[in-house]
Amino acid sequence: MAILMPTNVAAAWEELSFWELREEELDHVVGGINPQFSPDWYLADACAHRRNIIRDLVEHKLRAQNITEIQIRLEHLHHTGCLHDEKPATALIADLEALRERLESLT
Repeated sequence: MAILMPTNVAAAWEELSFWELREEELDHVVGGINPQFSPDWYLADACAHRRNIIRDLVEHKLRAQNITEIQIRLEHLHHTGCLHDEKPATALIADLEALRERLESLT
């Protein structure tokens, strides 16, 4: 059975957090035994691929729906050091423009 993809930034971030925690857990086990392995090797290929897709959703592929989701995206990008990358920066600008348009349409 396929797992549905998250449809908003908050849900995507929640799933990404799960994958990152899973990598940390595996690092304690596998990394402690075989320190030559990198954390990217711990997840099965399908899991690592999904994690990468979810990361893209968080960073730039989903439009944030509210201030909370913009904050989630900003905090993630700050934590990972990706704020200067073009795709995430463009996504943040688009998030803010969409939010501004929504707020202006209320007046």
